[in-house]
Amino acid sequence: MKVLHFNTNDKYKDFKQKFNAEKPDIVHIHDVWSFKVCCVERYARKNRVPIVLSPGRQLMPWHVQHHYFIEKLPMIILFVKRLIQNAEAIQVNKKQEKDVLIEQGWNERVEHTNQIEELYKKVMDSNAFLYFTEREKKVENTLLRLGLSRDEDSAIVTTDSVSLVREIGPGSWRNIAIHAYDENITDVIITGIRSLLMSSPLPDVTNIARFKSTIIKDNSPLPIDTPLMKRNLFNEVADEKHAKQEEKTITIALINTIYLIQKKNISRRALADLYTLLRFTNYNEVRLEQMLQIMKLKKPAARILQILSETIGLEEGFMPFEPVNDKKTQLMKKTLNNINVQ
Repeated sequence: MKVLHFNTNDKYKDFKQKFNAEKPDIVHIHDVWSFKVCCVERYARKNRVPIVLSPGRQLMPWHVQHHYFIEKLPMIILFVKRLIQNAEAIQVNKKQEKDVLIEQGWNERVEHTNQIEELYKKVMDSNAFLYFTEREKKVENTLLRLGLSRDEDSAIVTTDSVSLVREIGPGSWRNIAIHAYDENITDVIITGIRSLLMSSPLPDVTNIARFKSTIIKDNSPLPIDTPLMKRNLFNEVADEKHAKQEEKTITIALINTIYLIQKKNISRRALADLYTLLRFTNYNEVRLEQMLQIMKLKKPAARILQILSETIGLEEGFMPFEPVNDKKTQLMKKTLNNINVQ
């Protein structure tokens, strides 16, 4: 665990140099009323590194009211409120200080504690995806594909991928377990592990100390009954093309996946559900393509096919049309990364 501290007398230039050299897991800020803090907070957030804030009673009413209109209020508007809201945890030494901050309502993740290491651990467990290594991502992808397989052909993965699964240690399994729990794919991951004739190394993470996620999203299965957008157009097109239930279901699934990504409200469970539909449903690919073309959703759908190919291994033989890998595909992948999906 690498923690980079920033104190009142530290220089922002020095902080950036240390940050880039040390690649910290957490940035711990010990100041509030300094414009340097604004830069530190933005830099850490830009690089997706959680912040722990220790205000040291600087947010108590008597301190805030001192030179309030000429000094504190402008700072609150410019950056202090954002700093407090974006802190993954606020550490205080007095219960009175915690009560004041909770009543303020800007951040409920306030901890009255001197056990700093435990607080850091709680922060990291609350943001397990941010600490995913490339190896851990590959292992989760492999297990996801194995867990979703229904036959020998769909269960094929490379020898190197299986080796990675067998080589990672307890810390990696903990990260995967937390992320799988958050994304509602634990059952699939366990099925994937068992397919390799391994006893499950996933720890039980249901009761570990964690903060409520700052990313609010739905991790339920992908809705496939009703389109979340273009409902009237979908009904018209489905009738015009005499679509069977299979084409309707997959079209709705693609429409809803596009919509949920746009709204930043999608989980890995939903993408796994879409993979399963595309991989194991018999449907008319030409009719499906025509329906999406008329609704002007073929291009976004093709970008999703590219993402499923890269992450879960959807083969082109099970895609209704060619995948697309362009700038908007990269933006879509960035969105999924920013909401901790993959």
